[in-house]
Amino acid sequence: MKRPLFAICILGFAAVVMAQAKPFAAWALRPKQAAGYSVEVWRNANDRQRFAWRLVAPDGNVVAAMPQPVVPPGYVVNHGECRVAGVLRHDVLALVKHRSKVEWSGDIRAVWIASPEAKAFSPRSPAGVVCRNEGYGV
Repeated sequence: MKRPLFAICILGFAAVVMAQAKPFAAWALRPKQAAGYSVEVWRNANDRQRFAWRLVAPDGNVVAAMPQPVVPPGYVVNHGECRVAGVLRHDVLALVKHRSKVEWSGDIRAVWIASPEAKAFSPRSPAGVVCRNEGYGV
């Protein structure tokens, strides 16, 4: 008995949709803007343990990219939830060592700012930067 062509087309379409590449993580630099720049974190196709950071314009074009630096043991990458001089910012990426009972961590190894103006991930001093521990209270 033949299967309907319609069912075959649906299965073929579903396979194409599932095969599309997606970022590991993504967030808006200015969450209250309807259309703005975003940062995407992508896995390296050749080494699934490595990542790349991309600064993406509202039209979808990548304006800056850099390989994620090697993360030292005990540190994690904080994505977009840091305070710089007391101001919460979403354009910050930082290598941070969190402690389980502390919501905001100041043990920061390195900081980069995703800058649409400079079209770059610009390094910044970790002085005056603290980052939210997403695992706090969990």
